[in-house]
Amino acid sequence: MERKSESWVVYAKRSRVPVQGKLMLDYYLSIGPHSRKLISESDFFITTPKIRSGISAITRKPGIGNFLRDLGMLRIGHIEVSKAQGEKTFHVDAYYPTHSLEMQFGKDFSERLAKAGLASLAELQIIKRLEKEFPGHKIILGKEKDSKERLGQLRRRGEKIGAETTLAGAGARLRAYVIRKGGGKMRGMHPRPR
Repeated sequence: MERKSESWVVYAKRSRVPVQGKLMLDYYLSIGPHSRKLISESDFFITTPKIRSGISAITRKPGIGNFLRDLGMLRIGHIEVSKAQGEKTFHVDAYYPTHSLEMQFGKDFSERLAKAGLASLAELQIIKRLEKEFPGHKIILGKEKDSKERLGQLRRRGEKIGAETTLAGAGARLRAYVIRKGGGKMRGMHPRPR
């Protein structure tokens, strides 16, 4: 059973994957107890009341709360973006924000976080960070060969598949979509210096 004082969030830890001629950034999403000590400056956490409620449903399941406390963090999925060296356009190469969670605990839990808007909020934070770190760059959010779930998500948001757009434009449209869909108060933060 989850302790009353515990607060669980979704963390995104960025990893630079070495690939010759390419900058590849993989954002690993994990569930963990809220603690600024767990993340570095390039990482962030995502939380809303709906996300906390979805995580709470997972941690209340018999044995899982204690398992997660002992483990500390549980990887639930990842989002990968890349760009060729010298290019100014990122591509979303992999988009599986809750895939590992579904594999470990079933579709019910992954759907809870999906309905809470986790994927869109994670993507929004990634785009905001890319825009800050790579001003003037663009992004292609999806390709026709992407999963039908990803293509459906982009179409619901009104994005053109395969179209290049500025990071600022993609971020603004996604933020408007999240707010329109009831994202409510969003928190996606990185640690403050102590």
